[in-house]
Amino acid sequence: MVSRTLVLAALLALTACSGEKKLPQVHASYEPPSGFSFVSEQGGPTPRATFAPGLQLARFSTPLGSTDADAVAAALPALADLGDGWTVLNSRAGTLPVGPVFRVELQKGGDRALHYLVPRAHGFLDLSFTAPESRYGPLEAKVEMSLTHLKAEP
Repeated sequence: MVSRTLVLAALLALTACSGEKKLPQVHASYEPPSGFSFVSEQGGPTPRATFAPGLQLARFSTPLGSTDADAVAAALPALADLGDGWTVLNSRAGTLPVGPVFRVELQKGGDRALHYLVPRAHGFLDLSFTAPESRYGPLEAKVEMSLTHLKAEP
């Protein structure tokens, strides 16, 4: 009976194992929320990992340049190559297990975007989620809950 209990415990542990994705190009690991799937990871000057639907983790070599949440939010479209037309809805500084962060919400037309910027020694990480306004709320909540699973090299 003990061996059967051990086998069941091992099976439960395997099925509960982390869905953590190691991202060597981004120098991070992340477990996306349920309903999000890994698409690809690309190297280059701005390494990024893409998850569907609408989630990305990118490492930028440019420093954030400020410790003020409003200043970081104002600079975000240029820093993260988002393009024109985004309006900052809110921004604030905080802390997660990965370290200090800036949380910025943006809107452009019918789309909403959430960015968590994580300062690193040589730049910053940007965990971003973008979706149409109609789908944003429930998925944004899942992304927020997954942030404890973000780990990154300095």
